[in-house]
Amino acid sequence: MPICQIIHHGHNHEFSDLETAQNFLDQLPSPRGDLEIVGGPVLFRLMNEIGAPMYNWREINQEICNEWKQLFQKIQSETDMIG
Repeated sequence: MPICQIIHHGHNHEFSDLETAQNFLDQLPSPRGDLEIVGGPVLFRLMNEIGAPMYNWREINQEICNEWKQLFQKIQSETDMIG
């Protein structure tokens, strides 16, 4: 089951893990041209947008904060269940 798909110049590429998807993106010539990332974590999509991270650093920072907040809430919830 793919977790992410990358549409590059009209061709759909599906990936079951982010490492393979990132390797695919890294081998594309610059500029990448027509590119769309569907699915996968928000942070992955933000970090691979055109101009990232220079032009969207606020969105990247916000998503990192959101991920940390979710992790902290999960840990806190598990701690509350134990204690």
